[in-house]
Amino acid sequence: MKGWRTLALGAATALFGFLQGFDWVTITTDPETLSLITGGVGLAVVVLRFLSTGPAGTKL
Repeated sequence: MKGWRTLALGAATALFGFLQGFDWVTITTDPETLSLITGGVGLAVVVLRFLSTGPAGTKL
């Protein structure tokens, strides 16, 4: 089944959006690391969208 990776990554991005309310500087001690992680997730969503060929759950 194709498309589930894109949905999972989208859910992870939504979770990261929720977690932005936390004081990450005290958790990561490096704000640059957090920005790299968030940027990496966004890039992965774009790449997976180009690799997907149909809606989630369909076998093409």
